[in-house]
Amino acid sequence: MSYNTISLRPANTIPANRIVRLSAANTCDYGVTATNFPIGVSLDTVLDTTCALPIQIDGIARIYFNDSVAAGALVTTNTLGMAVPFSAAGLTGTAYAVGILLGAKVNATGTIAEVLLRTITR
Repeated sequence: MSYNTISLRPANTIPANRIVRLSAANTCDYGVTATNFPIGVSLDTVLDTTCALPIQIDGIARIYFNDSVAAGALVTTNTLGMAVPFSAAGLTGTAYAVGILLGAKVNATGTIAEVLLRTITR
């Protein structure tokens, strides 16, 4: 499987398989919500904020889920970088989905499933 990565310094401890955003200059964090633009998915767990974190920015990514999501549904993130179902209901301004769940429905919190990374704006 081929995909592109970038490396950024994490602003805090970031586990693997979490959706991240650009926070300050050349740093990232997972304090993302549907109203923040996601840049990709963390590939490793980084405990040291002076190290580089590899981030997958395209292709099919493995993401940690925190809610049930239907097969083929749009996916966004909670404030801990975990995937949840996308809904723009009740949001003001622009909202972003990180991609589309591939494969079967995710039924349980803690599931790691594949998502086709496509930032979708609503």
